[in-house]
Amino acid sequence: GHSNLAMGERLLRRKDYGKAVEYLDRAIRENPRLSTAYLARSDAYAHLGDYDKQIDDLTKVIELEPNNFCALGNRGHARHYQQRFEQVLDDYDKAISLDSQNAVIYELRAEVHIALKHHVDALTDANKSIELDRGNGWSHCVRGQAHQALKNHDRALADFDEAVRLSPQDERVYYYRSYFHDWMERYEEALRDADRAVELAPDTVDCVVNRVWANLGALRFDRALE
Repeated sequence: GHSNLAMGERLLRRKDYGKAVEYLDRAIRENPRLSTAYLARSDAYAHLGDYDKQIDDLTKVIELEPNNFCALGNRGHARHYQQRFEQVLDDYDKAISLDSQNAVIYELRAEVHIALKHHVDALTDANKSIELDRGNGWSHCVRGQAHQALKNHDRALADFDEAVRLSPQDERVYYYRSYFHDWMERYEEALRDADRAVELAPDTVDCVVNRVWANLGALRFDRALE
């Protein structure tokens, strides 16, 4: 099983995900208890967009290794895509019990709390993530969303500004700051950020739609129809 596992992992690094699955299938047939093969195959399924199969493989890893932090975190992330939020929280809670100093897992749990409108819990987790990794722009953006929902406007803008400073190539931070400006009826600022988000990610539907709304808010009706 290990030679097929090694080839599967090599193909993963080459981003040949379909072929990687073939070799990882062989590795698992040869050794059905080879947890690393399930973990690698789950990664391939994630890149192929097959979250059901990804979750099945991660569940098998956790069955074999109940304290596998990576599998718990990845399963939570996959379940988030499927909006299975309560199950996501269960996975993240268990992952945090295994590693309470991992900044990313708090950031991910904060995003779930925002989806569930648990904004105070989101703020607590975002604060912890930033405490552990002050250079993570996305954590500031997540905290900004929590502050915005709680109507802490000045704090929200400060976080969005810091997110842009730390992650100037991440279209998401401009998207959320644009949404905040629009919410505050600062339409020209919203439009500038919306333009930047589309510049960075021209094929991302959310960014394009957000720019349409920003143009409408700024009374740029001709641009909104482009």
